[in-house]
Amino acid sequence: MLSGESAKGKYPLEAVTIMATICERTDRVMTSRLDFNNDNRKLRITEAVCRGAVETAEKLEAPLIVVATQGGKSARAVRKYFPDATILALTTNETTARQLVLSKGVVPQLVEEIASTDDFYHLGKDLALKERPRA
Repeated sequence: MLSGESAKGKYPLEAVTIMATICERTDRVMTSRLDFNNDNRKLRITEAVCRGAVETAEKLEAPLIVVATQGGKSARAVRKYFPDATILALTTNETTARQLVLSKGVVPQLVEEIASTDDFYHLGKDLALKERPRA
């Protein structure tokens, strides 16, 4: 994150370029944050499901994780584990879609409605195959 000093300094473009380089290099060497040895805390349902999704995606080397989210919480909960897979976040909330654009690795997709679990599966599959989202 750029500080006020680096954004207002003499070389803001150079500061941004260097910060971007640092981020890209860090992303290349960072693995997902699934700490299998640190399972002693109780997880909430959303956290447990999201962690399980990331674990499964990592084991299957899946290129995409599809998440339904109204306010962005589920998509961010998946993202915090830094999966290798791109996260396709389906939402009916335009504000949430705009906010999720700022989450690295998350591709928000605004949909009209998600009527049921089956509807979610079909929407996710169709969008994944049609759009081939990449973060």
